[in-house]
Amino acid sequence: MADRRELARETGQLSSEKRHEFILLSDVLGVSMLVDAINHRFPTGATPSTVMGPFHIEGSPELPMGADLAAGLAGEPCYVVGAIRDLDGKPIAGAKLDVWQADADGMYESQLGKKEPFLRAVFRTGPDGKYVIRTIAPPGYSIPMDGTVGDLMRETTFHITGPRTFTFIFPRRVTSRSSRTYSRRTRGTSIRMLYSA
Repeated sequence: MADRRELARETGQLSSEKRHEFILLSDVLGVSMLVDAINHRFPTGATPSTVMGPFHIEGSPELPMGADLAAGLAGEPCYVVGAIRDLDGKPIAGAKLDVWQADADGMYESQLGKKEPFLRAVFRTGPDGKYVIRTIAPPGYSIPMDGTVGDLMRETTFHITGPRTFTFIFPRRVTSRSSRTYSRRTRGTSIRMLYSA
């Protein structure tokens, strides 16, 4: 019992406004996906939800459609394009897309200790529901290994590297089946779709 209390105490001490060690622990234990599956039952045809993960940070700046999310950063240039539609296939104009991703080394803003927003922004779809985001292709990302979750992962045989991922939050009950990434080597890049309240 003392070990579990110590794990909880140390995990809580590591958590901050930008570092979410408890969310990371919940993710690696599978609790986050279970809760998400129970709470997000959508109609047939809606884009399925997934967990937010520990790297989302509130208060991202709004950028105009087509702006370069990775301006000045090293990495393979990449475009993410798609359309947000309702369940009847009608485009949703002005839908808010909250986007974040890892840099070319697989690191997120919270892992780098950045003070300003880094590889995260809010975009709005055009009148036709379409969006275009210019950025860099992310590699797989590593679970932070310098905390309690890292200690736990070292005791297992699980992989500590996640897939190449762009993560979006957009309005509920929509479909975004036309999302694609374009660069020379984006094969295997996933686009995780989350839902705002």
